[in-house]
Amino acid sequence: MYLNAARAAEVMDRHGLDGLIAASAENVPYVSGFNSWTLYTYRDLEAYAVLARSGRTALIVPIDGLDWVAEAGVDASAIYTHGSYHIGRDGELAGAEERLWTLREGSPHFAEATQALRSALSDLGVSRPGLDDLGMRQDRWAALSGLLKAAPASDLFREIRLVKTEAEIDALRSAAACLETGMAAAFAVMAPGVTERELEAAFRAAVARTGAMPGHWECTAGTRAGASFPASEYRLRAGDVVRCDCGCRLAGYWADSGRTRALGAAVPPIGYDAIRRGMEAILARVGPGVTGAELFEAGVGAVRRHGVARYARHHVGHGIGREMYEAPRLTPTSQVRLAPGMVVNVELPYYVLGLGGLQLEETLVVRAHGYERLTSAQW
Repeated sequence: MYLNAARAAEVMDRHGLDGLIAASAENVPYVSGFNSWTLYTYRDLEAYAVLARSGRTALIVPIDGLDWVAEAGVDASAIYTHGSYHIGRDGELAGAEERLWTLREGSPHFAEATQALRSALSDLGVSRPGLDDLGMRQDRWAALSGLLKAAPASDLFREIRLVKTEAEIDALRSAAACLETGMAAAFAVMAPGVTERELEAAFRAAVARTGAMPGHWECTAGTRAGASFPASEYRLRAGDVVRCDCGCRLAGYWADSGRTRALGAAVPPIGYDAIRRGMEAILARVGPGVTGAELFEAGVGAVRRHGVARYARHHVGHGIGREMYEAPRLTPTSQVRLAPGMVVNVELPYYVLGLGGLQLEETLVVRAHGYERLTSAQW
């Protein structure tokens, strides 16, 4: 179970709530374990997960969502369904088919999602809920929040998820391994004449083979590496520098990393040593109690001192988890202090149109002693 229940209870107490209602593709799986592909595909899917202050949970899904539950299982204490989806039965059933039939016959069912949600809240004794408004349509938010007398809660979910459980860290570690498999496959086909699109195809195929879902691919070559253009038919040339920034998602958790590779270059590209020194300066500071602003100053300051005097950035990293960009943001004004269990991506890209670009990006878990790296590819 990924949910940080103790932290959730503390956040609810602080905000005077006795329950939280997850409604987004990021938070429904976090609370309930329901991670169906439908959450990421149907923007108007009415799936909810209720977390009571007592720690009990409920999952509310369209009745056709039970197919996923029967096969994969969920962490919810109770399941409620709504809507219609017709399915028959003929003969004896076993395995997932038997579980599906039992769920369809035994789960409380309602015509409308709001009816199912209100029943779940009542059964769990929740009367002062917070409602996850992340990405919710305005008309649905107005209707639900008014009906349930609920406060906005997407920021509360982000506050809870700021500190990861070990189960989440394991998921992020696995996602990072899938991503690095994809990057390695792309780098393996780098050669003069290979196109940027062929690099992307190698990456996506390799990531898919790991079972992860490929995400962004911002990897460009030569002078094009000075920006994050979509992959093109540009053909790599001897001496080209490839700046790679890419991501993937596994079991609802994101990986995001970046590397720089040179095609047959005898020496590192201009500025690379400065970027490397900046990353080393950030890594030397990461640990409990350090602010985002302190990491920003350490990284940017080191890059400037070691050869790129005009180096500028708007941030040097971000949290990562069920969203690719989570709190904290490592900006020049961030006063959020790192704590054990936080997971951050630290990065120092360098973009120069007409010249090219560089990328280094690591995923770190803050530990009591400093940090643990989840990414492992060499610089």
